[in-house]
Amino acid sequence: MFTMILKMSAVTLSYVALSGIIWWLTRNRKLKVTDKVFIGLVYGLCSVASTHYGVDYGDMMLNVRDIGPLAAGLFFDPVSGLIAGLIGGIERFIVGEFFGIGAYTRIACSVSTCLAGVLSMVLALKVFKGKKPSPFYAFFMGAVMEVFHMYVVFGTHRSDMHMAFKVVKTCSIPMIIFTGLGLALSSVLLQVCSGEWKNPFRRKKEEDMPVSARFQKWLFAVISGVIVISFLFTYVLQTQAANQRAVGVAEPTEIFEARDQQAYEIGFSYILIFTVMYVLISFLVHKIVVKNIEMINTSLGKITDGNLDEVVGVRNSSEFATLSDDINQTVEALKGYIDAAEKRIEQELEFARTIQESALPTNFVFPNRNEFELFATMDSAKEVGGDFYDFFFVDTDKVALVIADVSGKGIPAALFMMRSKTAIRTYAQTEGSPAEVLFKANNALCEGNDAEMFVTAWIGIIDLKTGVMKCANAGHEFPVIRRADGDYEYIKDKHTPPLATMEGIKPKEYELEIGVGDEIFVYTDGIPEAINEKEEQYDADRLLVALNKTKDKSLTQILASVREDVRIFVGEADQFDDITMLAFRYKGIDTNK
Repeated sequence: MFTMILKMSAVTLSYVALSGIIWWLTRNRKLKVTDKVFIGLVYGLCSVASTHYGVDYGDMMLNVRDIGPLAAGLFFDPVSGLIAGLIGGIERFIVGEFFGIGAYTRIACSVSTCLAGVLSMVLALKVFKGKKPSPFYAFFMGAVMEVFHMYVVFGTHRSDMHMAFKVVKTCSIPMIIFTGLGLALSSVLLQVCSGEWKNPFRRKKEEDMPVSARFQKWLFAVISGVIVISFLFTYVLQTQAANQRAVGVAEPTEIFEARDQQAYEIGFSYILIFTVMYVLISFLVHKIVVKNIEMINTSLGKITDGNLDEVVGVRNSSEFATLSDDINQTVEALKGYIDAAEKRIEQELEFARTIQESALPTNFVFPNRNEFELFATMDSAKEVGGDFYDFFFVDTDKVALVIADVSGKGIPAALFMMRSKTAIRTYAQTEGSPAEVLFKANNALCEGNDAEMFVTAWIGIIDLKTGVMKCANAGHEFPVIRRADGDYEYIKDKHTPPLATMEGIKPKEYELEIGVGDEIFVYTDGIPEAINEKEEQYDADRLLVALNKTKDKSLTQILASVREDVRIFVGEADQFDDITMLAFRYKGIDTNK
């Protein structure tokens, strides 16, 4: 027996090695027709070799011929399995029928090998669908194939059951075990080499185990238990009957041999029935239940990815039809809620836009004041922000210019804008300096700022008699100045943090000597940070270029030209931030006043 085990192990491992070599040679390409035929020929010839070079054991010849077509079809291609099975099976019948090699079992062996090829093709196409079977299933299929092989030996020799039983008793256990092991080891090797290996002994979490795997596990356990119990019960009854018949018989050997023969035959039939039931039930459950669940999950995946037009249409049973209808109704209700929410958001944005626009001064004409001219615009984004500008007299001859940008969007930003605008104007009209105005406004805005919003702001207060403008900047964009007959250029003033970020911060104040014809241009970050379809920013340099193209025009034309230049640059891209601008031109002392 030890010699037999060594020889059978060597033959089995040669099949495993062959599977590894063929995988290595074909791992990086899709199998062509010639590849499929070649693989089928190789495994078919190996099956032929197993017929002629089997392992002697107890006056019998053992082999693992059926590994060839099973490995070819399950691990590589269904066509290869069919070719290998036909080659091995037909050759086995020919040499048995016409050359007397293994003539006694020629029908059983040839039928088994041909069926192995057909079975590997069907399983690969219908059950595994291109995936490699696990070591457990590989062993199971190899073992069952040999069980069928032995059962056919009984079926084809009903008139000579004594000899048939001798063949089966000697050959069945080694051939069942080594055929199953050969396929299982091949499966392990290919899974390890391809990186698909998963430890079968590691306990999976319940949420990681597919429902089909859980069902198959319990189905296998229940049917196996029923069959084992049934076999043992039958065997006990057969033994009792044999004992009764053996009473008074001098040589009861034939009686107990008949019992063992029946036990083998019944055991094999149970295994085959179990296999058919297991495969059929698993296939039907997958087709009727699991496949429909997967279809529903696919549709749900599309829905959760945002495609609310996806319709779940699994309707091949009342349960799945009801589930599909429930999901579709839920999605329709969700679409209704989303539409309502979008309308509510649009109303809120319109309300915020109204708040924002109502807070901005729109009268740019000051009767009897010819010392200056100014103009401002604010173009709201789709999602309303908190930009604002302001201008007002702080006394008879001083005008304050303000531009600011509140963080955030929507109604909160609009409300914080109103609060910021009111604070800055209130402190400016108490005749404070720009630095003091922003200092007091910052402290006031820090109080109760639970939302942690902030606002960047620039303020300039110009004395119309002297042209001196005192300025302060709290985290806002650099202002732009143009001297009379000159070009626009940035004033690189010193920034302090935005308002409402920290109490007690006093911005640095600076002065500008504004001459007759000089202009001040201030803006929010919606201009330099405007993005086009290529995700490129408009940037500050482009702004200077746009300003200098229209420097000799009116303030109204200058602001309109800059806005048009930004629009052309952005193209079809969405506007994500407000675009706000304010321009001031100093004309000097009003001599007619």
